[in-house]
Amino acid sequence: MSIADQAPPARALMVASFRKLVSYARRALEAGGRDYAGADVRQARRGTALFGLVAALTIAFMLPLSPPTAALGGAGWAVAAGVILLFVGGSVWIRGECSFGQQLAANYVGLLLIAGLQWLAGGYDSPYHELYVLSAVAVAGIHPKRQVAVFLVALFLAGAAPLLYLGPSSEGLVTVGGQIIFLVGLTAVVMLLTHRVREQRVDLRRRAGAAQELARVDQLTGLGNRRAFDEALDREIARSLRVGSALTVGVADLDGFKHINDSLGHMKGDEFLRTAAKAIAEEVRRPDVCFRWGGDEFALVLPDTDRAGAELLAGRLCAAVKDACVVPGGSSISITTGFSELTGDGDAAELLAFADHELMARKAAGSSAPSEG
Repeated sequence: MSIADQAPPARALMVASFRKLVSYARRALEAGGRDYAGADVRQARRGTALFGLVAALTIAFMLPLSPPTAALGGAGWAVAAGVILLFVGGSVWIRGECSFGQQLAANYVGLLLIAGLQWLAGGYDSPYHELYVLSAVAVAGIHPKRQVAVFLVALFLAGAAPLLYLGPSSEGLVTVGGQIIFLVGLTAVVMLLTHRVREQRVDLRRRAGAAQELARVDQLTGLGNRRAFDEALDREIARSLRVGSALTVGVADLDGFKHINDSLGHMKGDEFLRTAAKAIAEEVRRPDVCFRWGGDEFALVLPDTDRAGAELLAGRLCAAVKDACVVPGGSSISITTGFSELTGDGDAAELLAFADHELMARKAAGSSAPSEG
């Protein structure tokens, strides 16, 4: 008796098992966007597509040895050909801009196709269940643990489907049980290895990011360094030109700092630098950014601020530094500032040169306060 002639209850049980597969797949896809840290979506696409092509080639090789005629007769050949085309077409589609969730959905579809081929070819005795290995490895090597666990349940239902439409038997239980144990063990090993590699990748990225941040920080004052200043200035110039907003660049210099170093020592000089940096940083408003430009000089990038606003800020900075930096004996450290407002095509070097020129002119004139106008 062929599978197609069996009692309706067996078919109903098989349909119910496939409905469970769809239910589990839906739950997994709902969480499909979580916890892919360290995963490379492009590499995952290539891997999933490759598994699909290998499955298609394997099926084409197996068909003459295990014809898909047990359930539907000759019509099974047409269905099997359609399955091969679906695997090939799916592989081409996955190589596009598929998300992790779409790749997971493709694996569930592949699971159903393999289960269908096994049914067409007669169940236990057909070799198509070996293709479940491809599905298990593809999912375990790409997706998070939760999705893998749900997929394993779906894999169990697909592998156990012959027990429903052929009826349980000792031979069937041994075959299905051994297959499922092997797949669970293989999936666990691949998943653990993959997630270990991903954790290491995430850690390396975190360390690289931290190193890049440190490379932009002045170790003495905690402000951004010259490299960070150059990057911020280029970024804000581009923004200012794009949206048509004002942008002013400022430089500030501690007056008489060399005398402090010579008379009080470099340790005390470093302390004053840190104190002045803190006073300046606390005075500027966000998104204004201050940097240590070099030596006893600081630089300011002032988005959405014109020249008049920058001069008002200069007065506050002078007062803040004087209050914070008191030299033994009662005198205070003062600062001299220079500013330049963005005009024209936004040349960063020119903008900075004008601000520095104004700073030098003010220092030569012996004035730490901003000029009028």
